[in-house]
Amino acid sequence: MRGAGRLTVPARVIDPDAYLDLKGTKDLDRRGLAILRELYRERERLALELDRPPFMVLGHDTLVLLAARRPLDTAKLLEVPGCTVKRGAPLRGPDPRRHCAGLEVPEEELPVRTPKPRPHVPGPVRRRIENLRAWRTKAAAALGLDPGFFFPQRLIDRLAADPRRHRSAGPHRGVRRWRAEVGGPDLLQVLRAA
Repeated sequence: MRGAGRLTVPARVIDPDAYLDLKGTKDLDRRGLAILRELYRERERLALELDRPPFMVLGHDTLVLLAARRPLDTAKLLEVPGCTVKRGAPLRGPDPRRHCAGLEVPEEELPVRTPKPRPHVPGPVRRRIENLRAWRTKAAAALGLDPGFFFPQRLIDRLAADPRRHRSAGPHRGVRRWRAEVGGPDLLQVLRAA
């Protein structure tokens, strides 16, 4: 959107429960979730202040580890991967001791994780997903690559959902040329069999 030579950037929508989607939160108790919520909010605030992406301020894994370990002194804090001090500078990112605010949340106000309903996946699509994942595991092992790097789950889901669109040789949206060259014939065979 342009107006008088200026680009208007839409306001960023902040989901107050986004912290619940971080990997590893399923292992946290309700107190750990309260701590994570406070750390997440502080990181978001600091990211806006510094005009940096939040993960560049402090990584997701570090936030979850801080919520799980709950370090109360600097020595314990520095044992958490991602919490570092460089050349006498202050701790990188938000003050991880901010989790103390999560320790003070009353029991009745602790966050509760509510399970999200799983999307319905029809049987044929589910079978194609299983076949593609089995192919990916074997092909990635033969190439010495991580399966998720070689062929991400989002591509498997897309191909499994509409295999007719992808049965012909040629470029496929999201399938990079090197993936098609390395796995193309076998991939097409798996799709044709679906």
